[in-house]
Amino acid sequence: MPNKPLRAGIIGAGAMAHAHTTAVRAAGHEVVAISSSSASSASRAAQNLGIALVFASASELIAADIVDVVHVCTPNRFHLEQSEAAILAGKPVVCEKPLSMTLAEAARMLSLAKSHEIATSVPFIYRYFEAATRMHAQLRALAHDSSAAGRLTRLDGAYLQDWLLAPGSTNWRVDPALGGESRVFADIGIHWCDLMEFVTGHRITRLHARFSNLYADRPTEDTAEVDFETDLGATGRVVVSQVAAGHQNSLEFSFQAGETGFAAAPGGNPGEATAPTNPPIAWKQADSNDYQPAFNRFMADAYASFGGEVKPNLPTFEDGRRAASLIDAVVRSARTGEWVTPN
Repeated sequence: MPNKPLRAGIIGAGAMAHAHTTAVRAAGHEVVAISSSSASSASRAAQNLGIALVFASASELIAADIVDVVHVCTPNRFHLEQSEAAILAGKPVVCEKPLSMTLAEAARMLSLAKSHEIATSVPFIYRYFEAATRMHAQLRALAHDSSAAGRLTRLDGAYLQDWLLAPGSTNWRVDPALGGESRVFADIGIHWCDLMEFVTGHRITRLHARFSNLYADRPTEDTAEVDFETDLGATGRVVVSQVAAGHQNSLEFSFQAGETGFAAAPGGNPGEATAPTNPPIAWKQADSNDYQPAFNRFMADAYASFGGEVKPNLPTFEDGRRAASLIDAVVRSARTGEWVTPN
C-alpha cells in the first residue's frame, strides 16, 4: 500500500468502535465511514465520533472504494462473514476478539487471509501496556533458561471484573447465539492467556477447566477456573470472572522462577514495571488509564504492517486462531471434566 494515510471503515457502534476510531486517528490515519446493525445506531455513532459517511450495511461499507481498511467491531457471530468479505475485497482487517464463534471458523478465516495474502490484526492490546513490554523483554530470557533458579515453573493469575454482578445485568455476550458457548473465558480469559504466552514464551499444551455461574439462568459461564501445563515444563492456574465484587478490571500475574517470585501487585500506577532484586518484576493492576494509549500503540503497529512493515509482536489472525484453540479446549474440558489438549 502507498505510504499515505489509510482510510478506515468501522463496522459496529459500541464502545469498541470508539476505541478503534480514536486509535486509528492517533496513528495518523482517517476514519471515513461507519455501519451498524441499524441506520439509527450508525448515525448516532457517526455523529458522536465525527465520522462523515454512514453506510446502510456492512457489505456496502466493505465494498466502498473509499474504505482501505475494515474494522470488525460487531458481536462474535458476525466476525466470520464480515472478515471474509473484507479479505475477498482485498482489504486488511482489524477484527475484535474472540476471532470467531468456533475453532473451525477461526481456522477458516486464517486460511483465507493467508491464501489471499491479506494483512490482519486482532486487538490483544494488553501486549502494548508498558509493563507488558518490559515483562516481555525480561521474562523471555528465562523461557529457555536451563538452570533451576531461572526456569519459570509456576504461571498463575486472574482477570476479574464485576460488570455482570447484579442479577439483572445482561449483554449480548451472555447469549451463546451471539457470543458463542463460552463468555467469560472467550471474552477476557484469552486476554490473560495471550499475554502470559507473549511475555513468557511458554505455550499451554494441556488444560483442565471448570465453569460456574452466580445466576443459574445465564446460559454462559460467569466464572472460569483453568489449570494448565506448558511446553516448557511449567504449571499454572488462571481464574477469570465477570461477577467478582470490587474488581472493575483487574488483570494479575504471579509467576515463579526457582526461589524468585514474579508477583502481581494490584493498585499503584497502571502500566508500570519495576525490577528490584526480589521480585525482579511486578505487574501493576491493569487499569483503564493505560487502555486507550495501549490501543493506540497496537493500532500504530497494525497500520504500519498494512503498509508493509514487519511488526513481530503484532497479534494477527494467527494469534486469533491460537486463542480459538484455547477457548475450544476450555469448553471441551468444562463440559467433560477431563484434561484436554488444545488443537
